[in-house]
Amino acid sequence: MFYKFFIEMEFRMMKKWTSLVLLAIALVFAACSSDDNPTSSNPNDYVLGTLKASVNGKSWQSMQAMAVRVQGVNITVSGANISGESISITFSDTDPGSYFSGLGFYNIVDMQNPTDQKVYASTDAEYEIISFEDNVITGKFSFTGDLQNGEGTATITNGTFKVQLL
Repeated sequence: MFYKFFIEMEFRMMKKWTSLVLLAIALVFAACSSDDNPTSSNPNDYVLGTLKASVNGKSWQSMQAMAVRVQGVNITVSGANISGESISITFSDTDPGSYFSGLGFYNIVDMQNPTDQKVYASTDAEYEIISFEDNVITGKFSFTGDLQNGEGTATITNGTFKVQLL
């Protein structure tokens, strides 16, 4: 029963995070100028992260990605693209290794009607932490999410991320 409550709370939080991630992406790109240097030789200047995957066999890439601590214990890695799609994975293990207990979300937001969302969720996402150094997390993930409030699935494979923990 508690686990179901936790999943419902994560689902509500992910709907809010989707809107925040899309807003953050818009703000970042609005603030960029043509003379900004997109690369840096200083690894401590790592700001924009990457999140890539295959969604139902098609290549998918975020415009940027980030990681935040949720409730002081879990870490959520999220990325969104310009089409209103986002992928998030939440996990608690940060030591290098493979795990099978993550929460995975694939969200599709209708940009003409932002309250119209399709959310695919998984409670058994597979993930691998490759490294976690200087607040930069690198890893891999995959999951099959079930459509919430409907029928259907989304298969997320070959997922990779490199993000700074904010």
